[in-house]
Amino acid sequence: MTARRLLALGALVLALAPTLGPTAAHAAADGSIEIQLLEAPESRRDDPRALAYIVDHLHPGDTIERDFAVTNHTDRRQRVRLYAGPAEIRDGQFIGDEAGTSNELTSWVSVSRSRVRLAPGETTEQTVRVEVPPDAARGERYAVLWAAVRSHGGGDVRLVNRVGIRLYLDVGRGGEPPSDFSVDEIVPGRNASGQPTLTAQVTNTGERAIDVRGEVRLRRGPGGLSAGPFEVASGATLAPGDRGSVAIALDKSLPAGPWRAKFLLRSGRVVHRAAATVTFPTSGTGAAVTPRDADPTDAASGTGSPWTDPWVIGTVTVGLGLLLALLLLRRRRRVAAAPPAPGGGP
Repeated sequence: MTARRLLALGALVLALAPTLGPTAAHAAADGSIEIQLLEAPESRRDDPRALAYIVDHLHPGDTIERDFAVTNHTDRRQRVRLYAGPAEIRDGQFIGDEAGTSNELTSWVSVSRSRVRLAPGETTEQTVRVEVPPDAARGERYAVLWAAVRSHGGGDVRLVNRVGIRLYLDVGRGGEPPSDFSVDEIVPGRNASGQPTLTAQVTNTGERAIDVRGEVRLRRGPGGLSAGPFEVASGATLAPGDRGSVAIALDKSLPAGPWRAKFLLRSGRVVHRAAATVTFPTSGTGAAVTPRDADPTDAASGTGSPWTDPWVIGTVTVGLGLLLALLLLRRRRRVAAAPPAPGGGP
């Protein structure tokens, strides 16, 4: 069963670029073609990756279908070709191969219509179908559902512009293999323009590909300063066992530190928090720091658990002492003002 949804973040717009980066939240009204996933499995409704990509675990012989939309944001009528192409994960990126190539997964994929004509501003809804053969071997496979158009680039040169939706399809009997990753170290640095940066080195410790994104907050800086959250500038797509980096660019006006850097990184349902004390170098790359797991309350609020702060503990203690003293004083005044009992008794 699937839950139909309009997924504004499911569109991935490219132009002559085989690398499929993170999804983009825009209306693609810049003279481009947009492709958008319209539904995701009920079992993955809490998985952000499944809202943007086709991510699933299937048994040999299974079949799935997903609806998607293609919109023409150009100012002229377009003939759009819809097809599946192979992909691979390399150097921390999800890369779609050139047109005309294929792999095992693409042979399992079909589209309700392979070619559509769209007027300016027109949208068409189509269905992609994946049929896994009964004798399919265990393992995860990658592909891209492409929407491609041809255009003149001047003279006799014709350009092919493509936009796509990633496919991560794992095949095997039984339940889905686990997904997980570790945050190994945090490296402060500065780029060529002097902007401070933080890079988290991560390792895919699970059995499925991951797309690591997230944010960082800075706390306990010079003079008690805080900053952030800062979103990941470039994430990492990692196959099982791969190691890569997640880079975050920070505000150029930030002082060198030291700072308490608190990362919140996620891939789908998998979330990891890590914290480390860092100081930005004057240039280049600083010393790598091994992070510790951040307290969930700490990462969620971005400020740390207030009950572990010595200043807060001291303030609360003094406040409770004053409150207790006031209560005792009021009690004594009430006793002193009470009339004597008849007969001199207590």
